[in-house]
Parts: sequence; structure tokens; C-alpha cells
Amino acid sequence: MNARIPHEKVKHSRETPLHWAASNDDVALAEILLDAGADIDADGGIILAGIPVWNAVIFRCVNVARCLIERGAAVNLMIVAGAGRRDLLGQYFDEQGQVVADAGTLPCWDEHRYAESALNSAFGFACRNGHVTVAKELLELGVDPTIKNPTGDTPFKQAEEGAHKIVIAWMKGRGIEE
Repeated sequence: MNARIPHEKVKHSRETPLHWAASNDDVALAEILLDAGADIDADGGIILAGIPVWNAVIFRCVNVARCLIERGAAVNLMIVAGAGRRDLLGQYFDEQGQVVADAGTLPCWDEHRYAESALNSAFGFACRNGHVTVAKELLELGVDPTIKNPTGDTPFKQAEEGAHKIVIAWMKGRGIEE
């Protein structure tokens, strides 16, 4: 259940079956693997050598992301935003509404993302995965909605690619378009 599968084109990738389940929104398989003892925070994902829940939010697999969070996966601001977990956002902000220093940290990363970068990325993930209430809250906290992700997509473009009509309409209403 924790076997590593190297990717021929991505040197750092050593995904486990749980990474695969996360990347395919397969909640049933994820639960079977976890019940059998799979490492919920195994590194080696195809994107930034991330953990399974990171794969889930990257690949718009919200159901399994929520499952993994409920089962105790490590999270950061970007993951909770991408999973639509508005109830967990508060832990990444101080009393003045500023992003805390470790908001962009995961145990598998040698370096964390800076607070502002984590905040802007979280907004992109919320839009990417159709979470308008999370996106609204993050925008109120000072997000720059024009920041592009590493592949060059704006949050608006990410919402379009996911066909999230409610997010797209809200963004257009706020004047946030490409």
C-alpha cells in the first residue's frame, strides 16, 4: 500500500497508490488504503513532490481532498482553500487578518511559500475548484486576483477551465477577468 511508483518524466516523483487515488478523486480506494495503513502524508507526488492531499487539490479532486483532511492529512492554506474548507481558513491568519508565516508549509517541502504567495495561491485554488465562499473571504483579506499560477493561468482562467459558473459570474461581477 505504500509502494513507490517512479514517474519516467518527473525525477522527484515517487507516488504511492494513495497519491493515485487522490489524483483520481477515488474516495473509496483512498479509504481502503488508509484503513490498511497507507501513509497519509507520503511525499513524492508528481507536483512539487507533494503529499496525496496536495495532488487532490491540484487535480480538482475535492471529494478525496476532504476525505484526507478529515482523516488527518497535513494541510496548509492552499490545501484548505482548494478543498473548500472555509472552517479551517482562520488558522492561517492572525488577529489582524494577516497571513501567518507557516501558511504555505507542508512537511514534505524543504522550503515553504511566503505568506503572500500562499494567500494568492490559495485564492487560485479556491477558484480552480469552485469554492466561491472561500474565494470571497480570501479576496477580502487582500488577495491579488491577477497573480498567475506557475503554469501561467490566472484564477479566472482556472475557474473557467473547471467550468465553475458561479465563481466565474462572481469574478466578472467584481471586474476580475483575464
